[in-house]
Amino acid sequence: MKRLALAPILLALACASCASCPSQPPQHRLVTHVVICWQKHPGAANERQALLAAAEPLRAIPGVVSVTAGTMLPSTRPIVDTTWDVAYVITFVNADAFNAYQTNPDHVKLRQQVLEPNVRQIKVYDLASP
Repeated sequence: MKRLALAPILLALACASCASCPSQPPQHRLVTHVVICWQKHPGAANERQALLAAAEPLRAIPGVVSVTAGTMLPSTRPIVDTTWDVAYVITFVNADAFNAYQTNPDHVKLRQQVLEPNVRQIKVYDLASP
């Protein structure tokens, strides 16, 4: 009987943190931009260093909460993709900041001067969270 009394409370708590609830307008949710890169020359230290260093100017872009850049962590677990070289995880205060980032000169410069010359393949995953 007590379990049934808890159900509405648990449902209300789940909804309060739910990304699809009206109480969290989409423009006010954090946006995380994940960019996975495969180098043109896998293992080339100069390419890897250029890609990692390119993350620094992104931290100054308005609306950016955090920037993490790193290399693939080797794993023997079959579910883990270990084929990539460098990844970025960039978090924005909201979707408006993320959208503005797309045309920000520092981001465009990174794409043109660092990513395009050094990367053969890119995968991008964008997500919104409450």
